[in-house]
Amino acid sequence: MRSELFQHEMAQTSAVFGRESGVRVVFRGESAGTDGKVVFLPALPAGREVSVDTAKYMRGFVDHEAGHLRHSDMPLIMEKYQQYGRERRPFAKMMHNALEDVWLERRVIREYPGAEANLHATADMLAQKLKRNLKSDPETRARLAKPEVILPLACTWVGRLGYGGDGNAELVAGLDPSLRKMCDELVAEVLKARNSADVFRISERVERELMKELADKAMEEMMPEPEPEPESGEGEPEPGDGDAAGDGASAKPEPEGEGEKSDGAAGSDGEDGGGEAPEVEREHDGERGVEGLPGEDEDADGEDDGDGEGGEDEASSGHEETGEDGDGGGFEDDGEMREAKEGAGERAGAVGEPGDKELEASEPGGTDEAGAGSRAELDLDALREAAETAARKAMEGVAELPEIGDALKDKLSEEGITRRRGEDCYVPYSTEGDAWFRENGPHDPLYRPASLAIRDRLGRHDRVSVYQAILEGMSGSVNVLRRTLERCLASLERRDWDFGRTHGRLDSRRLVAAVAGRETVFKQRADRVEPNTVVSIVIDLSGSMSGSRALMAQKCAIALAEALERTSVRYEIIGFSQPFADHSERSDAPRWAARVEALAAIEFKAVEEPLWRAKHRLASLDLVVGGNNCDGESLMMVHARLRKRSERRKVMLVLSDGSPCCVSPAGSEVLERHLRDTLAFIESEGVETAAIGMQTTAVEDYYRKFAVVHLIEDLSGEARPCCTNRGLSAVPLSPDGLILRPQ
Repeated sequence: MRSELFQHEMAQTSAVFGRESGVRVVFRGESAGTDGKVVFLPALPAGREVSVDTAKYMRGFVDHEAGHLRHSDMPLIMEKYQQYGRERRPFAKMMHNALEDVWLERRVIREYPGAEANLHATADMLAQKLKRNLKSDPETRARLAKPEVILPLACTWVGRLGYGGDGNAELVAGLDPSLRKMCDELVAEVLKARNSADVFRISERVERELMKELADKAMEEMMPEPEPEPESGEGEPEPGDGDAAGDGASAKPEPEGEGEKSDGAAGSDGEDGGGEAPEVEREHDGERGVEGLPGEDEDADGEDDGDGEGGEDEASSGHEETGEDGDGGGFEDDGEMREAKEGAGERAGAVGEPGDKELEASEPGGTDEAGAGSRAELDLDALREAAETAARKAMEGVAELPEIGDALKDKLSEEGITRRRGEDCYVPYSTEGDAWFRENGPHDPLYRPASLAIRDRLGRHDRVSVYQAILEGMSGSVNVLRRTLERCLASLERRDWDFGRTHGRLDSRRLVAAVAGRETVFKQRADRVEPNTVVSIVIDLSGSMSGSRALMAQKCAIALAEALERTSVRYEIIGFSQPFADHSERSDAPRWAARVEALAAIEFKAVEEPLWRAKHRLASLDLVVGGNNCDGESLMMVHARLRKRSERRKVMLVLSDGSPCCVSPAGSEVLERHLRDTLAFIESEGVETAAIGMQTTAVEDYYRKFAVVHLIEDLSGEARPCCTNRGLSAVPLSPDGLILRPQ
């Protein structure tokens, strides 16, 4: 499908989506995204071929974003995301974004089953891109092994099972079983949500639970650290003190109230017997943070599950010398954990000044089953705060969800659909504001003064008297033109036999009459006239048509309408211009933009509408003249809906005064080349094109078949038929112009 036609199709799609929610689709700039009310796609150069798969990618993106605008509570989402930004909670944002995407895509598929194929293409595009990135980036692959990093992303994969494509299914197959189970439960829960507020409650609960899990893990890793104060005596275990074989009591006296806990926890191991158990549990949790989910119960490695000899002593000694702790238990690196521990130790030292030690040791929370004297001096609140800080930093490393808009932009660039740097081609800066204007049609979503003025002028029913006055002044010309058009626009189609003829083929059903000697027993093929034609009369309403040219175009349109109305030929009358002069848009338009101002197509008469209902609008034609003109795109707008008609023969008749002229940073040559390319494409699709120059011969530079009128009599007299069954040809008539005659 040609890029211009695809853009018009998407505009119609947005009209369907926007009936209740006001969704619009705009091709603008070089990025894809949404601002909460408008879905933006990259501007497409004219003449590009959009493949079926590429069209599905863009439709899937529009279906996804339009689903957000229809179902998501966007004000609440924006407010929450701003809050998360201030509070530095990226995990909360990513978790909600993932669950919201899954929730709304399922709702879109229920509403529009045809959207499933589009969402399938988009989801598979995201999955394939991520797989390529993981294959080429081992660092990213290692990060995604941590639950606090991958959980939101994994939920989108699981949520899109069934319509996400093979690439998405492969990513789900590579998930840890426990992580897959958690994602299944979250997806099942979020699909029962009624609105975005319910989705937020689920995502924030997941954030709290994971934060607590990581903070508890960090707390366990911080607790075994002894206080490095020399006055506390030999508080650190000597090598071999924690052996299960046992040396009796510990060399260091136990604090008051700790004896029973030490005996119950490790028999005769004393302090080290109680201090080694958390160390083993810490190393066990460290393995779980990398491979599985928070809260998953896995077995630690064999060397860490020993009988308390050798390996545990070495681990303990290593922590005394370096202050490091295993693999980090799901945190980004050991440096973050050391900072958290050092901060906790400093706060603990401040609390444990002389005079506070006895109080701290006697408090219920001041001791635990570890039995270490130095730990009695720890401030558990400060330790908990440090653990939560470490957990928060770990969750800040959450993997961002791939932006569908960025992936779509890259895909279009790979396939050569979008403009390449330095390429000289016709690319409109934006389709935002391009609109069809009908008297009783939908309102302009941008509420521009010019559009309101156009609508008001089209609705002036008092102009019917003006129409009648114009018609009375050229009644003779209209009758001549009617007979010419009726003869030339009708399509001939051999449909039936003509019976009862005196010569031709013998009619087998009249053999008895033939034996009786009658002469009317023959039949002949009949050429039956079938008005299987539709004509689109397109009028240039730019500022250069003001004055006598606009009046001439108005008379021509009325004459053609009256002539065609008395035939069986269907027809429509459309005007085009660019009446919206927006200087703010001109200032930020890039140099590659071929068009900046919005297009306006004004429907004076629809195909199925009787002429009497459109007379006041045709009489107001001269009141809506003004602005610039971009002929190529305007004609393509008309062709986009003309090509959907079922008539076998289609004719486009353009009333214009010459060249396209509009604000174009890319230059006028691009506009003129685009008009010629557009006319060639329209004719390649079987539509006959011709132009009638309004008191100028400038149309000969662009149209192969054309005529020039200076007076209305030229239309019905000198310039005979506008089109014939055998085609159109230009024949010189006078120095002032050319006329059309049959070949």
